[in-house]
Amino acid sequence: MAELLRKARGLGIPEGDLRQSIDEHSTASYRVNPQQAAFVECNMEDARAAVDEIEAMTGYRLVPLLLDDLQLSLSTATDDCAAVFTSLFHIKEVSDLLDHARPGLSVVGVYTHPDERALGEIARIRPGSRVGIVCASSESSRRFTNQIATFADVTTTTLVRSTSADILELAKSVGTIVCSRSRASQVQNLGLEIPIIPVPFHVSQQSAGRVAEMLAGPRGEAKPRDNGLLALKGVLA
Repeated sequence: MAELLRKARGLGIPEGDLRQSIDEHSTASYRVNPQQAAFVECNMEDARAAVDEIEAMTGYRLVPLLLDDLQLSLSTATDDCAAVFTSLFHIKEVSDLLDHARPGLSVVGVYTHPDERALGEIARIRPGSRVGIVCASSESSRRFTNQIATFADVTTTTLVRSTSADILELAKSVGTIVCSRSRASQVQNLGLEIPIIPVPFHVSQQSAGRVAEMLAGPRGEAKPRDNGLLALKGVLA
């Protein structure tokens, strides 16, 4: 860096121009958003995963925000945000929370879909089996129950925000455990002798494109770096 500064000074580049150039290159290299935005989820594992996937597809980095933290401090949590994104499962809750605290703030739902490999494993479960579901919220419980019912004819038992002791007890009465991303480590670390199927959800490309369009602004000032991963037609320059 010192050598580059010496060369710039030797070439007669004004300090103001040099600083502007450094800022622009830093923004491109580290994908700093001209407009800050948050992604709200009920657990940090899913929030960070969604943020990472959106960045991989668009080049924009969102700030992961827990739903509990948003509820505790509606204005402070979103003070610097130009928009708030959340999964469709939380869109009404987040919108209702921010309608009064930040009436002008855009709240946008992002569609997420279950991992196809995990669904393939669920579809191969023997009909009539008993399946345990371990997740972090009642909303997730309904979501997993519906997904399993779509692909497998089984009986399900659900644990929400359970202790390890609860999961060990559940494992005695089921042949397979299906768990959310946020509970996967807890379940896998128990060393159970039955199959465990973590089911992560992924951000759709169409929703990621919507995020990019909103953060680019009406004049498209923002120019995220296209990293070549899952480029979205008509969205990335």
